[in-house]
Amino acid sequence: MARGGYRVGAGRPKGSRNKKKEIPTNVGKDKQPETPTKPEDKIQISELTPLEHMLAVINDPKADIERKDKMAIAAAPFFHGKLSLKGKKQDRQEKALKAGSGRFKPGKPPTLKVLK
Repeated sequence: MARGGYRVGAGRPKGSRNKKKEIPTNVGKDKQPETPTKPEDKIQISELTPLEHMLAVINDPKADIERKDKMAIAAAPFFHGKLSLKGKKQDRQEKALKAGSGRFKPGKPPTLKVLK
């Protein structure tokens, strides 16, 4: 039973090239999203940041409630930071200082007697 090394026909064929897979153009033509009819509306949509788009969907009275919920969940981290104001490093340093005090603090170094 062979374990490694050369095997006939294994690997990438010689002379092959990288090719991007082309997406068929006829897929989903019947279900295209509604596009604005006015050219100035197209410019406004393309200039929106993702956060502005999420807020527009949330404030849209015609939007589905489930879609609004998903957009609110996605937009929440942009407005509400994490509860901890300190980072992990600062928290570790404070815990180390607290652990190194009291009963477990380091002892005094030895004193040297000077001979005359």
